[in-house]
Amino acid sequence: MRQLLLALMLTGVSASALAGVSTQESMELVTPNQMPMKYVGYWCISEKGAERFEIYKRGKCGDSYLEIDVEGWTWHTNVDGEEGGCDITKIEKIKTAILVHSHCSGEGGSIDSQDAFQILGDELFMQHIWDEDGIQR
Repeated sequence: MRQLLLALMLTGVSASALAGVSTQESMELVTPNQMPMKYVGYWCISEKGAERFEIYKRGKCGDSYLEIDVEGWTWHTNVDGEEGGCDITKIEKIKTAILVHSHCSGEGGSIDSQDAFQILGDELFMQHIWDEDGIQR
C-alpha cells in the first residue's frame, strides 16, 4: 500500500481519498523555496524501502534522524557520525505532495537532487527522484 501511495503521489493521481487527506490540505499553498511548516521538525526513520524511499515518524531517535527546517534538511546517522544536508532551491506542489529541488552536500561531496515529500497520517514519506547525473534513484 505504501509503495502504491508513493507511485500515486509522483504520477499526479490524487491519493487524498486513500489517505483521508482533506481537500483543504491538498490545496495548501507552497512557497517556492521554503519547506511548508507541517514538514518542519525532527523525523525518525521508521522504514527504508528499496533504496528509493524512506518512511519517517515524527520525533528524534538516538543519533539517527532527519532534521527539517524551512530552508532545507540535515540527516544525522550513527554510522561513523555521518552527517550531511540539503539546501532547498525550489519547491513544486504535486497534488498532496511536494517535489523539492535542492543542493545537497556531505562527506561524499555535493550533488543537486530532487526528492518528493508527503505526509500521510503520522508518517513522512520521502522518495529520491533524481540527481544531477540524470539518474532516477
